[in-house]
Amino acid sequence: MKVERNASCPCGSGKKYKKCCLLNDQKETALAQQSLVKEPDFIVEINPEIEEECVAALADVENGRLQKAKMTAKRLCQLYPANHMVNYLQGVCLATEDKSAEAIPYFERAIQIFPFFSEAHLNLGLVYLGQAQPSAAVTCLKKVIELEGKHSELGQIAQQELKQFEKLVCQVEGLTLEQYCQAEKCFNQAFTCSQEGKHDEAIILFQQVLSINPAHVQSYGNIALAYAALGNKKQALECLDKALEIDPSYEPALQNRRFISQLNEGEKLEQEIQEVSYYKELAEQNNKQPYTIVYD
Repeated sequence: MKVERNASCPCGSGKKYKKCCLLNDQKETALAQQSLVKEPDFIVEINPEIEEECVAALADVENGRLQKAKMTAKRLCQLYPANHMVNYLQGVCLATEDKSAEAIPYFERAIQIFPFFSEAHLNLGLVYLGQAQPSAAVTCLKKVIELEGKHSELGQIAQQELKQFEKLVCQVEGLTLEQYCQAEKCFNQAFTCSQEGKHDEAIILFQQVLSINPAHVQSYGNIALAYAALGNKKQALECLDKALEIDPSYEPALQNRRFISQLNEGEKLEQEIQEVSYYKELAEQNNKQPYTIVYD
């Protein structure tokens, strides 16, 4: 029978399970699973003293003593940079300070060291959302549900975050979460191709995005840049006009249209002008939504 995180620890310590034997039980389960394969995918350090200090520092963060926790995290990072709990603590401290971009590498490292670290997956998913990386966020949140089960405390938090994000996606883009992530992945591939000068490939991929989301002005804007880079002024302007038909106030299209209209047909765009990420508007709206850091 699974013990709830906030229940009294079965060992009789008088502590909550999450502050006592939970992590060791997670490790034993993970190592047992890894023993079924020939080559373990990870080696997790077991150091009760470090982990106890990290748990105490996480309690400090939760209780508003962030500066004290930061000092502990800084010291432990210098001494034990390869410990999953130390990396997790540093990530929590940074995320609590709204330094999500800086927190991400620490949560990622904690998971790399200990792939079954549910709390790290959850917090990484939350900060990915804050940094407008939805596909990565969805992957992390679904991993929490896989590890913990949908009825667990962490599983319920992950499900709620997914539900809220899907609602936002539906309101802003009119897509399901699956469609949105598929389009975002395709767009990122197209964007990379465009930056690498593979403009023909970029156009095909941006068009695939539009097949999923026909009203995606950013794709029209970036297709226009790809056409301009190939010397196709007419089609570039047609794409910008399409973007402005969807959103007449879309500033990147307005600016880029003025610039591209000065080119001669066949003249290739060489100067870098404004490109646009896939979900800028959605990211801005999502960043207005508060997210909850899980401390332990």
